[in-house]
Amino acid sequence: LMQDQVRELAEKGFYTNVDYLNGDRTYQETRSIYRKINSGELALLYITPERFRSRAFLNALSTRMMHDKGLEYMIFDEAHCISQWGQDFRPHYLRISEFVESLPRRPVVGAFTATATETVRQDVTRALQLRDPLEITTGFDRPNLYFDVIHPELKERELRSLLSRRKGKRGIS
Repeated sequence: LMQDQVRELAEKGFYTNVDYLNGDRTYQETRSIYRKINSGELALLYITPERFRSRAFLNALSTRMMHDKGLEYMIFDEAHCISQWGQDFRPHYLRISEFVESLPRRPVVGAFTATATETVRQDVTRALQLRDPLEITTGFDRPNLYFDVIHPELKERELRSLLSRRKGKRGIS
């Protein structure tokens, strides 16, 4: 998901200095990203919450902070994971606000999700210690998403047919 978002931003010309940091990156790629953090080369970095505990990431960030360049914004996508159920399989979500508060200067914090109930929104606001957040809620009915259940007799044949009809498109099977 992060890689897709970075690629799409670059392809659409929004950012050329954007990257992502997760467990899929090689050691060399990770070191390169840390160098970009230090130099201020990155305008946008997608990062998993587990990295907030990484000594190497914290060192790169503190070097950046020493040059008084800090972070302007921290944006959390898939923010529903900050709520209770997400903590069950990604406990580092619980430590995000601790990380934010440890920074010399608190950046603007934003949280985005397409699947938040009122309870989840309250959890996210509390967990991230959002201050007077602007909340925008739109409908859940999105024309680009749909749910369909089929019961084929020959599952493999149907799957192959579905994949060939949707070549180059996204989906979950």
